[in-house]
Amino acid sequence: STQSGHYGRGIQILFEGIMKLFFIVSCALVLSTSALKCYEKDGEGKVNADKDCEADKVCAMGVFVPFEGYKGIDQMCLVKSTCVSGKITEGDNKDKQCDTCDTENCNKLVETEEYKCYMYTYDAAKKTLTKKADADDTCVVKKADPKTCVKMKIQDGDTQNDKYKDGGCGKCGENDSAFCEQCEGDKCNSAVKVTVNVLALFAVLKALF
Repeated sequence: STQSGHYGRGIQILFEGIMKLFFIVSCALVLSTSALKCYEKDGEGKVNADKDCEADKVCAMGVFVPFEGYKGIDQMCLVKSTCVSGKITEGDNKDKQCDTCDTENCNKLVETEEYKCYMYTYDAAKKTLTKKADADDTCVVKKADPKTCVKMKIQDGDTQNDKYKDGGCGKCGENDSAFCEQCEGDKCNSAVKVTVNVLALFAVLKALF
């Protein structure tokens, strides 16, 4: 009876081991084949959450470009290997900008806001800026980001850096304060500060008085 008891105990341990192994393998199979849920735009242009993607796909969306908004593909399920270095490599969306992620509904777009900035025409001979009529620049920023506009700062002397001659949306570069003015708010870059040569201004005042 003692021998049969050991035999029965051995069978029980073996059975429990098999059941544990079966449970582990089953969980692994479920995890490997379970669909990822993502945001996806349907044929009518409506974006819906919790779209069940196929097992080999991840969540995907376009790329946010500062002051321009999202560019590239719509929100969708996508085979990850087709988005390389930020661009689609094949299919109908080839060469469009893309970004991927692999958690539930991770491709939700960040809320954005639009505003406008004035555009300008620069006359290099006269060193003047003229606001363009009916040619405002439409800007798109993430809701939490500042709404900034730029305009060129007219420099003294004979040289002029015209990097910001068109005005519009954007920010001045870190080292560009000598020839760029930045402001915050809708159409905030309306007043153009024109800097003239100090000696020339002195000559004009002397002639008048």
